[in-house]
Amino acid sequence: MQFAPVSLSVIESAMLRHLKRAALADGTGEVVAEFDARNGIEKINRTPAVCVATEAIGFSKVDESTIRWTPEIMLYVVFKNVSSAAGRRSGAYPILEGAVRLLALHRFGLDIEPLVPGVRAEELINSELEKRGLIGFKVPFTTEFDVSKYEAEQEAVKFLISGVRYYLQPDDGEHDAEDVISLE
Repeated sequence: MQFAPVSLSVIESAMLRHLKRAALADGTGEVVAEFDARNGIEKINRTPAVCVATEAIGFSKVDESTIRWTPEIMLYVVFKNVSSAAGRRSGAYPILEGAVRLLALHRFGLDIEPLVPGVRAEELINSELEKRGLIGFKVPFTTEFDVSKYEAEQEAVKFLISGVRYYLQPDDGEHDAEDVISLE
């Protein structure tokens, strides 16, 4: 089987794409909104909303030329129901369950171990969320993949050039501008 190249951003994008595709296929035509958990879920305008972000990475030596990466990729799911806390929970649970079931044990055509959800999901609780009628959960997923060391410095040079995309309109999914940054 031919696998796509692996990177953390490729894994995160595959997870989001899979969630969004499933949300569109459910017949409602609703698109799941994306958000950046580092900006705070209090700022979410549309729900249901999801965020996928790598929050920790473990490393181990496989052999003299290979390192195993073990990322913990967090899935955040946010739902809104202003009527009551019980209404928020009953609305959020099916979304949380569906998201976990959609992602668990998938590889998305990548050369990674299947995604495994963590031992538990945690509710995100604070008074600002409650005032806005929001409820959120975070679920850690882990996977593993192997990366070979560079044999020559020239191989590493392509990773010293990075692209940056700017999103000026929140939640529209389209970048408005981009730059290329080259480190020397």
